[in-house]
Amino acid sequence: MYPLSRDDFTREVTDASKEGETAVVVLLYKSGIPESRLLEELMPRVADKHKSTKFMKIVADQCIEGYPDRCVLWI
Repeated sequence: MYPLSRDDFTREVTDASKEGETAVVVLLYKSGIPESRLLEELMPRVADKHKSTKFMKIVADQCIEGYPDRCVLWI
């Protein structure tokens, strides 16, 4: 699982998906939220089983300006 910056989102996610390069899974997370911590622990295990899929993570409000913390809680 690779960290993702907002500046790289289009290239790493949108363009890669459109070009058929690979499927991309992005974890929007927030430090200090238990559900985020759980997903951060579990996602590398899923990524290990799906080598042809790109797994990335980014702090939710760095990816989407003003993204509410309550939306990070849904699993």
